[in-house]
Amino acid sequence: MEELKKSAAKHFQANPAHDVYHVTKDGQCFVKWHDANEHSKTIKNRDIAVIKKSDVTVSDSTEAMTRGGEMTLIEKINACTTEAEVNALIKNNSPKVAKEAAKAKIAELNK
Repeated sequence: MEELKKSAAKHFQANPAHDVYHVTKDGQCFVKWHDANEHSKTIKNRDIAVIKKSDVTVSDSTEAMTRGGEMTLIEKINACTTEAEVNALIKNNSPKVAKEAAKAKIAELNK
């Protein structure tokens, strides 16, 4: 459960507007239970943990951060749950690699 909390902590850090994530046993975080449930059908353990922002401690958030206390731009892009969030992250002259990651994330979100 601690690993799932760490995964959720990264997402809460990148998207502070969300209060809850549905986390599949492989560590994937989803805002909507339905999306988590659909993803869980593709993995062996179909359990889904519901993790609230209040369940995540400061140490979970600190441990989840990378590169000197900050999530990388790519990590932030991967934590996005909407196209609008992705576009907001890359609108200010992001590096080419980040723009490519954003393009891939948008394609994934629009499936």
